[in-house]
Amino acid sequence: MVDKFEEAKAAGVQESVLNPVRDKHYEADIHWEWWTASNGAGFHNPEAATDSLNKSMAISQEAIKMLEDATAAKRGAARTAMAAPAAAEKK
Repeated sequence: MVDKFEEAKAAGVQESVLNPVRDKHYEADIHWEWWTASNGAGFHNPEAATDSLNKSMAISQEAIKMLEDATAAKRGAARTAMAAPAAAEKK
């Protein structure tokens, strides 16, 4: 998700898309950190740990999809903008 975030920023994706992704990152990180950094709690409650880690992954995948869609849209718009002057010259 972090790599996709940087890619989206570099492509010029707007903050209105990036801010909800930041929120998803925070939520996913909480679910991940609770079990990976919590002194053995996952050992004592493996079902809850698995559920929380799976939730973290699902939230991360949602955020990645948001970033990929926004980046693709931005690149598509850039290609269209670049093609417009070339099409006008052919007329």
